[in-house]
Amino acid sequence: MASQSLKNALVTLDYIRKHPLMFMSADVPAVQNFMTGFQMAWSLAYPETNFSDKFQQLATDRGWNSTTKPVWLLMQEQGLSADAIIQELLDLHYETWKQVVQSSEPEILHVSNGA
Repeated sequence: MASQSLKNALVTLDYIRKHPLMFMSADVPAVQNFMTGFQMAWSLAYPETNFSDKFQQLATDRGWNSTTKPVWLLMQEQGLSADAIIQELLDLHYETWKQVVQSSEPEILHVSNGA
């Protein structure tokens, strides 16, 4: 896998996360659409990343459990503000890509001198 390209995606996503209004409106569905496009583009280029499964697992781990509703709707139902939903969506995507990058890193073998 082209781990440097995936690292570049992570750097880009971190910048987007820190400056979301430079890339999208402060509208939750617009953010979801933007992030879906970002994810789809990278997943088409690197299907082995298995982003969707990793994202769903991370969302579940963070308490957003649903098989039928988008994560942002669950957040809305729980009373999160639009700003909080946007930040959580961006954080979820960033953390998922972070996992993808980490899983693409080749394992480093440590040689011990027996001491």
